[in-house]
Amino acid sequence: MKTTKLFAQNIVTIRRNADHFVRIFHRTIRHHNLLVVSILLFSNNLFSQTNSYDRHWYFGPYNSFDWISGSPVLVAGCAMNNIEGSATANNVNGNLLFYGGDDKIYNANHTLMPNSVGLNCTTTPKQGPISVQVPASANRYYYIYPGGYGAPLKYSIIDMTLQSGLGDIAAGSKNIQLRAANAEGIIAIRKPIVCSEYWIITHDASNNRFYIEQINSSGISNFSSQNIGPVCDIQAGFMDYSRFTGKLAMLYGSFNVALFDFNATTGVISNYVNVPLPSIAGCLEYYSLAFSPNGTKLYVAGGYGANRLLQVDLSNSNFVTTIAAVDGGNTLKLGPNGKIYGANLYTSYLGIVNNPNNAGIACNYVPNAINTGNIAFSDGGLPHICLASMCPPPLTVELFSFTAGCTDNNTIRVEWSTASQTNNDYFTIERSIDGISFETIGIVDGAGNSSTTLNYEYIDEQISLPTTQYSNLFYRLKQTDFDGQFTYADVIAVEHCHASSTLTIHPNPAGNELFIEIPSSDAAIAALQITDLLGKIIKTEALSLLIGNNMHEISLEGFSSGMYFVSIVNGETITKKFIKSAN
Repeated sequence: MKTTKLFAQNIVTIRRNADHFVRIFHRTIRHHNLLVVSILLFSNNLFSQTNSYDRHWYFGPYNSFDWISGSPVLVAGCAMNNIEGSATANNVNGNLLFYGGDDKIYNANHTLMPNSVGLNCTTTPKQGPISVQVPASANRYYYIYPGGYGAPLKYSIIDMTLQSGLGDIAAGSKNIQLRAANAEGIIAIRKPIVCSEYWIITHDASNNRFYIEQINSSGISNFSSQNIGPVCDIQAGFMDYSRFTGKLAMLYGSFNVALFDFNATTGVISNYVNVPLPSIAGCLEYYSLAFSPNGTKLYVAGGYGANRLLQVDLSNSNFVTTIAAVDGGNTLKLGPNGKIYGANLYTSYLGIVNNPNNAGIACNYVPNAINTGNIAFSDGGLPHICLASMCPPPLTVELFSFTAGCTDNNTIRVEWSTASQTNNDYFTIERSIDGISFETIGIVDGAGNSSTTLNYEYIDEQISLPTTQYSNLFYRLKQTDFDGQFTYADVIAVEHCHASSTLTIHPNPAGNELFIEIPSSDAAIAALQITDLLGKIIKTEALSLLIGNNMHEISLEGFSSGMYFVSIVNGETITKKFIKSAN
């Protein structure tokens, strides 16, 4: 929350008490005709007619923007008088479904949903509420919200078939509690591969406990809790996530950022690192943060009584640079064009970080870039934008093929073809020796825009790789757009060209069957064994080998997806790795 410099010290004390004191303060300060305007754009994708989930967003007191042109255009109609966090839901066609942020939810006609009266939501969370579509449902949405400082985290279900298609909270699905004593931060992270599933991450008040909720076809459930990182107060927890690097950042205390790794596949938070921020006279607390498109920079903004905009260079030992000593804003969000937008406290202007991937002042921060012209007090009503499909937008590159194989020179040729490209910046070739941890080995420029078939290749000479520790290599292809949006192709496996191999397995990754070709110089009895990454024996068989090549089929029914080792013992032991894919 923000206030004038005159009341800065008082508001910090007030908001650490009961919620109704905060409301009283804001009703008083609102008469001073101050303006705080903020932008939240949930998606990192360039807006187009085919990617319309973030077209409309609503925030603060009576503020609304339309992004149909690719730039924010102020429009009339918002009925919400909100202070801080908010949510906006749009469908695949760019049509507004609903929005809300205080204790009310409004439909596309800007009228109150009847059953939203009595919603146990607060007007004063830094983040939240947030709305995501119920998996396998075209018309139902989770609306997840905090109840106030240190109050429970709850949700309601909005059914868009009610009220003649305008939507309302479904009967018996209102104010359902998920967690107690929640801090102010909340973030939704889509699972990779399974596009209809989400993680919802929050933090407990007054301890170091993260809560991870899982949204899948079974509903929303308490997946796990983790004690990691610093102890946080009830106001802490403004979070952001970089899917480019897998980093999760959270503000806590007055002048600190907690950095973590978040595995979006397993839902595990790890590798806590503290980043201290400069304590500046008159700056009582930093408010929000946002990652740059490539995840190498973290921007931190805010402060009651003294605005600051900081850049944390994560590629340079967490080096912190002050980008702006004034007009730094209190709220930051990465926009769909790869720029970071921020609210300039006490003005009607939006600031823009035009090149957020660049270090220091090269990021090109413009403090008064957009004038909203809307004179109204806002404490930062930031709309989480609901992706109605809960899937990424249509791929900008249509991949025709992706293969890899050995050459006559014992190198590996990685080849791929595209049927079409849109805004394609470059391809990244990544390699792994275990199919889990990948490293970048090369970058190939894309064609930008193309409607014809294009062929690409990359030669991996494997110069730095040992030749005796493994026999398989794994490759994946990453495609990156001009705006930083990226997608991955499926993982493929290929024989290490330098490895002496007397065992061939296919396919790899495998489904429910794995085929093994075993050459033998004489008739013999051999043993087959399959183990997992922890060395646990999963399967054993006795094999009767004949002279020549022996083909053997192994059923993988009941195997969980992941990495396994298959070994053949016939005088000597030969081991190969393979991946069991999800069916």
